[in-house]
Amino acid sequence: MDRVTGTITPGTGDLFNGVVICGDGFTEAAIGREALASDPESGRFFRGLPRSCVDTRKNMFGPRFSFAWDPFTTGKTAIRGGAGVFYDRGGIIRVTGDNIPFRREVTVFNGSVENPGGGTSRLTPLSMIGVPEVFPVTTVYNWSFGIQRELPSQILADVSYVGNRAKHLQRIRNLNQVPVGARILNPGVAPDALRPFRGLGDINMSPETSASSWYDSLQVSVSRRLAEGLSFGVAYTLSKALNDADGDTSGPLDSYNLRLEKSASSFDRRQMLVFNYIWRLPFFRGQTGVAGHFLGGWEISGITSFQTGLYSTVVGVGGDPAGFFGGARADLIADPNLPRGGRTLALYFNRAAFACPGTNQGATGGRTPCPRTGAIGNSPRHPIEGPGMNNWDLSLFKNNKLSERVGLQFRFEAFNIFNHPSFAGISTNFDAGNFGQVTSALDARIIQFGLKFLY
Repeated sequence: MDRVTGTITPGTGDLFNGVVICGDGFTEAAIGREALASDPESGRFFRGLPRSCVDTRKNMFGPRFSFAWDPFTTGKTAIRGGAGVFYDRGGIIRVTGDNIPFRREVTVFNGSVENPGGGTSRLTPLSMIGVPEVFPVTTVYNWSFGIQRELPSQILADVSYVGNRAKHLQRIRNLNQVPVGARILNPGVAPDALRPFRGLGDINMSPETSASSWYDSLQVSVSRRLAEGLSFGVAYTLSKALNDADGDTSGPLDSYNLRLEKSASSFDRRQMLVFNYIWRLPFFRGQTGVAGHFLGGWEISGITSFQTGLYSTVVGVGGDPAGFFGGARADLIADPNLPRGGRTLALYFNRAAFACPGTNQGATGGRTPCPRTGAIGNSPRHPIEGPGMNNWDLSLFKNNKLSERVGLQFRFEAFNIFNHPSFAGISTNFDAGNFGQVTSALDARIIQFGLKFLY
């Protein structure tokens, strides 16, 4: 390989070394359609892998255990718990037809319209998609323990701990990533010449089951079934969700150091408090007489939600400070989350908490790229707690009896009735001029009216 241009020098090695096709040979339907199927040398690519490419796991053991106990034998208190092991095989649907040897690519320089191939040709490394031969099944361990107590006035209280652990979750990982700092240690050398498997570009294992997640929560609820026209519920959750990949298309910053990826999940909300209620007003329920028709049949219901914000990552650290063309995260040098009373639209989080990797240089709005220090940044994936939500949805219904079997309902519904602003987005782009500012909000108040004919 030419270390300056990163192109492959013809005749210097086997371009297909290590390339394997799943299965034991081409099918009859492929002959005449795929040129490689008619090549007598194609047998070298089949090395006994199953047609599914991966070893299918069988006889998975998924035990379950649960219990319920009434300690006072009064039927009003229950202690419950349970645990189980669950599996998800997921799916591997990936297009490998663009891999070599199915696709070969030559770049031509200085050609002309009359003779496009008359210029200088260069063979460039191609990226590939692969799947691991050993493919562990995604495994989730769930458990819970709770106490329920029936209170007076048909009220039920519940306090529970709920948790789970998941392993072998899917992610993407580049097995042929340029190592961190390689460009700094080898100035003037093309990135493709610095990869572990030279002659190839990115080798993305898509997917690879190497990700994990952790969830723990305290869940408290108080509820009342509908009785005497009143029903309500209150639910509070204090939780923490961690993972090292947010989905099967999520890849690590540094493929050789997966420990950098563990952080708060992008869907993690630490606290949630939700109220719901239905109250059928007790006045003139029989709807008799003129006053009963006007003053009876009213119903109020609503949902009120208070939630802390989702977590975000800092992006846009420019200048390739880690020296491997893979991006970088900022250094975290202070607490990025301001006190709730100190958060404004212009400065929602502490911008001074972030610096260029390996330096104390703060954000410059893209005016000065981060220096190339070889540092990848110590900030976790999601260090910033975003804006929370305060939302009140309210409905007012008027039920009118037209006859014994026919009714007409007038509906007034308001979403975010107090028009409280709930901000949705903040700029976390380190190189942007609006770094740290609020950029968007959820819907403002919406009011709608309706008539519903009941029969």
